[in-house]
Amino acid sequence: MASAEIQRAQARAKEMARARSSRSARGKKLLQSPRSKTSIASMAALAVVALAVTLSSLATGSSNAGGRLVTADVLETPWREAVQRAPLPNGERLVEGCHVPETWRHVEDAFISDEEIDILLRMVEKGMASSRGDTGGPTILDVNGGFMKDGMGVQTIYGGDSPVSFTSEEYKVYARMFDRIRERIMEVNNLETLYFTAPTFVARIVGNESWTPLELHDEYWHPHVDKDNTPHYDMSGLVYLTTHGEDFDGGEFVFLDEGNPTVVRPRRGRFITFSSGQENPHRFTPVTRGTRYAFSMWFSCDKAHQFKTFLDGKVHRAFHRDEL
Repeated sequence: MASAEIQRAQARAKEMARARSSRSARGKKLLQSPRSKTSIASMAALAVVALAVTLSSLATGSSNAGGRLVTADVLETPWREAVQRAPLPNGERLVEGCHVPETWRHVEDAFISDEEIDILLRMVEKGMASSRGDTGGPTILDVNGGFMKDGMGVQTIYGGDSPVSFTSEEYKVYARMFDRIRERIMEVNNLETLYFTAPTFVARIVGNESWTPLELHDEYWHPHVDKDNTPHYDMSGLVYLTTHGEDFDGGEFVFLDEGNPTVVRPRRGRFITFSSGQENPHRFTPVTRGTRYAFSMWFSCDKAHQFKTFLDGKVHRAFHRDEL
């Protein structure tokens, strides 16, 4: 992608973020304050922002990624590429041992086992049982916070007439993903500190050419920078639970490198991590067939935005607090 196109993409992402902010200013203020307890609407707004962060592709909606293909087959050893971290936004405090000057794009296979993947997919099936988005488009499930969002809106999964119930084994597997991803990101980038933040979720994208988005947030084809959408994000990580070309078509991850995009094809158990700033604009190509599942997680250098690992069958809405 040419430099002018990247700039336009980033400008579009910022414009969308400003629009979201103006529509939910109060919710955003609460979400960014570790001393405030957020409302359900506030947490839903955060999940929506993260959805736009994770599920994106060209504004044209093209499913052709083009560019440099990292791999379509199993990686015997991880693929890595160093990038220089972009300057932090004005007003953000530099955290030594976390905001390192050079970070790594890192892709590795067999990051989690087939058994763990099957358990996560079983959790998704339970958590999304009441979803109205199984005929097309994106649905996200936040097991830790207790929310699900589809094209019709946000709902809690631990309340109502039919609350979702997970086993202790399922929760243990989900918690291991938190720890394993965080530890690997710290190892790859030689970090001294890093905090799990909210939200984190499994995203399901159903390919259906007849599907029509009901709102802006369902349009998952916009290039973006993670930190532009959610300022406290510093490191991004995701694990694919299904395989490109077998379970679905499209859905490729694309780093928008100037003149030569870098393409990573999803594969069951494949892990991708990268820093969340302006150094890593990226997108996804549309899913055109089948269903793509990905476990998505973000981390912050700011302890004030640490979100605890609850996994207790209750809805949680506040940063760095035990209260519901």
